[in-house]
Amino acid sequence: MQLLLTDLDNTLIYSHRRDIGVQREHVEWYEGKQISFMTRKSQQLLELVRQKLPVIPCTTRSIAQYQRIRLLPAWQPPYAFMANGGVLLVNGRIEPQWYQESLDRIASAESALQQAQVLLEQHTDRLLPVKCIDGLFLYTKSSVPEQLRQQLEAVLDLNQVQILLHGAKVYVLPCTLTKGAVVQRIRQQYPQSYIWAAGDSTFDVPMLQAADFAFAPEKLASHLSGQSNQYLVAEGRLLAEEMLQYLQHHI
Repeated sequence: MQLLLTDLDNTLIYSHRRDIGVQREHVEWYEGKQISFMTRKSQQLLELVRQKLPVIPCTTRSIAQYQRIRLLPAWQPPYAFMANGGVLLVNGRIEPQWYQESLDRIASAESALQQAQVLLEQHTDRLLPVKCIDGLFLYTKSSVPEQLRQQLEAVLDLNQVQILLHGAKVYVLPCTLTKGAVVQRIRQQYPQSYIWAAGDSTFDVPMLQAADFAFAPEKLASHLSGQSNQYLVAEGRLLAEEMLQYLQHHI
């Protein structure tokens, strides 16, 4: 069995802040606004690729954030991983066994997460309320994210949690809650599976490293030195188009 695990934001879809040309289709709405897009070429290629192998989103988004997206007008992936892989949706519904296993996996980090929540709520430069995403990890925004990360790392048990930044966004995640763990858990159920993976950020690196073949931007090259099967996309090129074009010709 072959399958594609793909990140969404800046991998398969792009926000209104990214110039992807005029040949684009909106795929996400929020409060009446079109906020995310795919190129028409990507949509056409996705339609072809999905007929050849399962296309499974693997995103750090919450369930609610994911449900705003419609990748193709007449199709949504029957399987999708939310909350950095902690939640599996099957035809739009939470798969309870996967979710319970995720909760069991992060149980040892509960104390560190509680401590992190207190510290985040006390942070005077916070730009958003502290959110617990689907009961699995913490998220907020800060005007001084690097400073906040240093403060958290100086106090928290880094054997239990990791702090990741994405712009102004600050995440505190259990060390066991990674997209790489998704690959491992899939292999436990389907040992013979061949897993293609695509992603653009440090959140995706564990998944890219664990997959059989990785698609990523060149900026992640230093993180993928141990991954012998990879396709790196040059800066300024669209990962979605190049990844889907490659798959269309190689599966």
